[in-house]
Amino acid sequence: DPALSPDGSRIVYARWPGGPDPEGLYLRDLTNNNEWKLWGTHLPRAPQWSPDGRYVVFSFQKGGREGYEELRLEFPNPKKPGETIVFKQLLIPDPNWRLGHVDTWDGTYRDVPAVPYASNPTWSPDGQRIMYDDDRGFEVTTLSGPSQAINQEVRFRNPNWSPVGGQVVFEYKYQDHTDIYIMNEDGSGVARLTATDPLAPRAANNVSPTWSPDGQWIAFLTDRNGQWEVYVMRPDGSQQQPLFPGGLPGVGFNPGSPGERLLSWSR
Repeated sequence: DPALSPDGSRIVYARWPGGPDPEGLYLRDLTNNNEWKLWGTHLPRAPQWSPDGRYVVFSFQKGGREGYEELRLEFPNPKKPGETIVFKQLLIPDPNWRLGHVDTWDGTYRDVPAVPYASNPTWSPDGQRIMYDDDRGFEVTTLSGPSQAINQEVRFRNPNWSPVGGQVVFEYKYQDHTDIYIMNEDGSGVARLTATDPLAPRAANNVSPTWSPDGQWIAFLTDRNGQWEVYVMRPDGSQQQPLFPGGLPGVGFNPGSPGERLLSWSR
């Protein structure tokens, strides 16, 4: 989930366990290629820059059930003294996700008030509010809290606030594919932007929407032609077209679960 700073000079990204470097958030200065660790935390993801380019908000895993656990209950058998009745149940993973906020100037960290399953934060253009998704839909919070529900639809994922305000683009997870929708920032006016031709042999996926800095275009990933490509469209869904008509030789995309942010657009 890499994210370019508003001026395009730095990039923030997450590292997870299993690599040569410790997990956490990292910064890279694109003017000199210097890299440093911004904040160490468990399974960080979806970092997003504040509009002024100073702060980064992100989600990370904290608490809950990280792996499979066995629940075991034992009771004496009332019909056979000395014997025990054992009940076992396998509990599936149920990790909690939180939001964090770090100052890239001095490294100061603070928690962001949010519900336990918060992920995919996005800043309002004035830098005063943060929208995110959870297991119920979308919520909006501030650094002083509390969270306020905006749209309670569990299939809504990955909100991205327009840099000029007013609208939010996001993903809608259907049973067999994902499409891109848009709504007003208060949750009203939900409208679909992408859809598969009814005559197509399969439903295409359209994911990872991100705004152009001027708010005039939306870039996204689509597999409508059989492989993942970068497309752009207007905020009303018109003028859908490849951003790189000739493709990107040597560059591939492999989106996983809904909500992954693989595109970032800077000045």
